[in-house]
Amino acid sequence: MERLALQELTLDDVDNLPLIFSDPIAMRYYPSTKSCEQTVEWIRWNLTNYRKHGCGLWGLIGRDTQECIGECGIVLQIIDRQPESEIGYHVRRELWGNGYATEAALACRDFGFDKLHKERLVSWIHPENRQSIRVAEKIGMKLDRETTDKHGRRHFFIQLCIRNSYKEEATMLTVVSSLYKAIEPYNFSEKSNQ
Repeated sequence: MERLALQELTLDDVDNLPLIFSDPIAMRYYPSTKSCEQTVEWIRWNLTNYRKHGCGLWGLIGRDTQECIGECGIVLQIIDRQPESEIGYHVRRELWGNGYATEAALACRDFGFDKLHKERLVSWIHPENRQSIRVAEKIGMKLDRETTDKHGRRHFFIQLCIRNSYKEEATMLTVVSSLYKAIEPYNFSEKSNQ
């Protein structure tokens, strides 16, 4: 990624994420906004994911400003009683429309298939969240089915093509040139082997 880098969240990010988590418009498709305490728990959940699974939501850092503008990554979810690897993303609202979520999600998609050797990746999106649906479509995802979350709210479940077929479709997509350059300084080879 030319404009962005991904790095592990730390408890220092408790000051950055509320720019998203306390924004009722940015969080309108979540059950609620998050308090400072809930943000700390969110970060701790991701720290656990890094250790256990070699992935999680990473801080999305603007290369020009070196500030955290959001998060993006792969998290393990249970959807309809099945474990799934979900690409998730949040970007500060004042930066929406600049392609940051798509750029980061493409890098995470490639990392999930090429480094984590996932057979499929999904995004779990509220049906009214058109912006998020567009990001998923831009990285090659297709609607698989509708389902509900644990709160009983309807979500689209968008499935990315099976690992071997996504590469065939990638020629029609805008793909980041190099995953390894894009996601520095995060050392995926070390993390995924732990």
